[in-house]
Amino acid sequence: MASDQPEAGTSAGERGGLARVIAAAGAILVVALGLVFVFIIALVSLGTMPDSQKSTVVASAFTVIGTVVGTYFGVRAGSAGKQRAEAARDLESMKVQELAARVDPTVAQAALDKAEQRAVAARSASSTEIPAL
Repeated sequence: MASDQPEAGTSAGERGGLARVIAAAGAILVVALGLVFVFIIALVSLGTMPDSQKSTVVASAFTVIGTVVGTYFGVRAGSAGKQRAEAARDLESMKVQELAARVDPTVAQAALDKAEQRAVAARSASSTEIPAL
């Protein structure tokens, strides 16, 4: 009998973790294939180029490899930073929600009014658009 329930032992976290591993492995595979392709092109070019131009081929190959590797690690670092920032924002949001649930309504309204005044002042002083509260 078919069931809509997931199999025992598999949770959403485990499936999400597996998807992240597959995505990371796919990204590494694409980068590795690109680097192998550049290496093969460089080797073929070195065999067909005159001696005076071989240094140009090697320099170009190193430039491409450096760019690809730098981009890969830059994107990974940026992604990790984004995840940390989102986690910190979520934590602060939970703190604010808990605090707001325990504050006297008149104090909460006064705090919201003050925050609105500060946002208006910041919006008028800023050259970029700050969203309204």
